[in-house]
Amino acid sequence: MELMRIEFMASDKEKRPKDPVRVDIQKGIHAFQCVGAEIVLQQFDYAFIEGNLPDGRPAKVKIRFAKPNAVLMLKLLAIKDRYKNLRRPDKPKENRERAQVHSADSIKIVRHNIQNGNFNKLFWSQFGKEEGLKQQCVEIVMEYFKDIDAPGIQLYREFMQSQYGNIDEAEVSRALREMKLLLQ
Repeated sequence: MELMRIEFMASDKEKRPKDPVRVDIQKGIHAFQCVGAEIVLQQFDYAFIEGNLPDGRPAKVKIRFAKPNAVLMLKLLAIKDRYKNLRRPDKPKENRERAQVHSADSIKIVRHNIQNGNFNKLFWSQFGKEEGLKQQCVEIVMEYFKDIDAPGIQLYREFMQSQYGNIDEAEVSRALREMKLLLQ
């Protein structure tokens, strides 16, 4: 049996007064607050998920999921938050591990979409009037993926080591080249 985790997101402007990471949706259901959620919530497609409920009854639900260009924005912002221990300063090991995953995810998103000639345009145009957020993403790409020793590339190396037991230097170089394509 496969499990899928679905997380709800909402604007950081709606967060709970005493809980900096959650937004109330309805009784017993919360979303995680995300900087940039307003953008992501407008960049989506639909898909159907079919399976069985815990009691065995068949179920089919329509879900809305974020497009790759919007997910990439969230992943870039998350790399910085986790790398600098901004989200949970009391959990540096967890932050580092999550930063590794966000870095690897960012590289995978770019790899699978950069050949689409519109991906860069889609990515950078999604910010609209949110120039500050766009600038943050430019700075993250420039700082975290500028060269082989940059933090995002080092996080990717750590991810490869933890997942596969080795580091493929050709893959690291390819990832760096592909991430730089975002800035063209």
